[in-house]
Amino acid sequence: AAIAKLIYAYSFAYDNFETEAWFSLFTDDVTFVAGTPGQKAVAFQGDGFRKFWRERMDAFRTSGNQRRHLMSNILFLDQTADTAHVSVVGLLTNSADGKVFSAVSSLNYEGWLVKGADGWKIQRWHDFPDSIVPQ
Repeated sequence: AAIAKLIYAYSFAYDNFETEAWFSLFTDDVTFVAGTPGQKAVAFQGDGFRKFWRERMDAFRTSGNQRRHLMSNILFLDQTADTAHVSVVGLLTNSADGKVFSAVSSLNYEGWLVKGADGWKIQRWHDFPDSIVPQ
């Protein structure tokens, strides 16, 4: 239940532009890898990770677009008392100016999680949607 809560919190914080809450879900040494079909994946760490995602969230906050990550199908690939390797699929939707609703892409995530003194956190996250995601 705690790992599912972490994954749902990922969506909730991101979709509601709660940048600091979203960052708190990751370890300080997180590696975040993002890619789309036909393009080379990009890995983010440290300040680069925080700068990129802060700017992206700020841009969406003022864009008139409301994204929603609908996470489902959490599959535990491996789990110990303090680590977990998960695969998560979902659906990304968008509402433009509260008028036009669309499905943006199906989602494919893979996460490596660790349990510390303050609970479960994401140590490595792969974000590979099934199609190109427009800005």
